Amino acid sequence: MPRLLPRLVRWLERNSFDQQSYSKPLSRKPKRLRSLWKPSVQNDASIHYVKGRHQSILLDEGNIINNHCDHSRHKRLPPAVKLHENQKGLIVNHEVVREMSNQEKQWWSSPYLRMLSSPIRGCLLSKRHLPADFMIRLTALKVPSKENSSQFTLTLAPDGLFHPKYANRQYGSGYYIACWKDALDALLKRGTYKRIGKNINHHDLLSEQIGHQLRLRILQELEMLLARLCASPKALKETVVLRKLTQSEWDMLQETNKLSVNDAICVLVVPPLDNDPQTGRQPQPDYSLVPSLDELRESRAPGENDPPLSVLCKTGESIHDGPPDFLGDEHHPDARVPLYNGISLFPRVSQRAALLQRLNNIIRREKGVDHDSPEDTQTQAFVVLSSPRTLMRADTVPLAISLWRLRMWEGGGWGKCNWIAPLERKPLY
Repeated sequence: MPRLLPRLVRWLERNSFDQQSYSKPLSRKPKRLRSLWKPSVQNDASIHYVKGRHQSILLDEGNIINNHCDHSRHKRLPPAVKLHENQKGLIVNHEVVREMSNQEKQWWSSPYLRMLSSPIRGCLLSKRHLPADFMIRLTALKVPSKENSSQFTLTLAPDGLFHPKYANRQYGSGYYIACWKDALDALLKRGTYKRIGKNINHHDLLSEQIGHQLRLRILQELEMLLARLCASPKALKETVVLRKLTQSEWDMLQETNKLSVNDAICVLVVPPLDNDPQTGRQPQPDYSLVPSLDELRESRAPGENDPPLSVLCKTGESIHDGPPDFLGDEHHPDARVPLYNGISLFPRVSQRAALLQRLNNIIRREKGVDHDSPEDTQTQAFVVLSSPRTLMRADTVPLAISLWRLRMWEGGGWGKCNWIAPLERKPLY
């Protein structure tokens, strides 16, 4: 206090409150810049050529050798999906914030392109590099010991599977494996996870824990989608983002395996739930972060008569006849839309009740939206739409990504996985 008071008196003498230019003592500019991009100092590259020079390049003012930081290239800020009127022309660190073009919005509305644009990470098991959305992040958590609360043990646990609104990512280094339960089983069987820590352990229900958190992420994305719909402008409410398939559309899908809905990215089939035989009531939705051990033990394993977790449906007629020659022509593979079965997607009835409740909440919100579909009996199949128009109202891509990650975790989409096998070391001679 004796050292603080003289400094405070001197500051008050320099900054009297009655003067016009009052400088706030706590107003500091942020040290971290949002963008490192700067306009190029020298746009003409011909000045660096030797021909026609009369002096060394080191004698030039602002030359590229002594001032290489001024000529280094940096990424620009990513464009925004939509800019408000007060944001247009805003300059942030020498850069003007811009809005996405129509082509960029088309790319951004694709869940697969957005998954491919996620940061690249290395797999701890296969040593291959994949986008982070195709992988599961694992960390070492300190858990208090049962014998002595002052001692801790390292436990392998998943991290970053929840939405950032509900749980923050753990600080520290993380390790990644492919988003596939068989890859986790191989990791635990081989003991490769010991590279994270010498005395690290894992519990027996680690695979069930990851599957439970991936299913919770789907429920969280549905809640976030409903919040975005409630906050969307009234002028955009004519664009539907989620609706039920009509009976004619569902019959055509079952007969021809083709979905005749424009801008569809996935379909969820969630039949109505039966009453509980013991209580005679509808099952209650369960949103718990950690399920009880009894629920995990009583969870019904998928049977032979159960539908597959997901199937891929075509979106239109084939663009070519016969097997395509991808080396000699420009034919692209036919677009397909995943269809998810709610019974196999959420084996636990309480979680399936939560899924159906979230979907019905969005349907009630979308009741006043005029979608161009024929007036027909609606089914229990929910179709999710994504396009540049729907992006302006609500983003449905995170929901499609969370569904696809659960599909990958259950083994769908990996194929023979020869492309993620470790590289063979060949002799040099």
